[in-house]
Amino acid sequence: MLPSFYTHSQYAKAQNGRIATNVLILAMVLLLGLVYLWQINNLVRQGYTLRNFQGEIKLLQEENRKLQLDISQSQSLPKLQEAVKDFGLVLVSNVSHIEKPNPKVVASQVVKQP
Repeated sequence: MLPSFYTHSQYAKAQNGRIATNVLILAMVLLLGLVYLWQINNLVRQGYTLRNFQGEIKLLQEENRKLQLDISQSQSLPKLQEAVKDFGLVLVSNVSHIEKPNPKVVASQVVKQP
């Protein structure tokens, strides 16, 4: 039969092994919990950032719509006629166009043909 201190030391070693295993499991659970909280925090922060960007997009789209409206109004015929008067320009009554010469004719005049 084994001495009593031998079984006691075996029991103590087993008890220490269980405690170490329990501490390791607790540490892993705490670490995974912290990683989970960190990921959730990042996800929420990105959600707020996305919401802010969507609000900025809506404001910029509204501003763009207003600017397009201003451009179309400034290019309207009454605005252009008013600008003509402001700059002292005169309306042209007789319009003539210059015709573009035929490129074959111009080339035959420049290059001497045999």
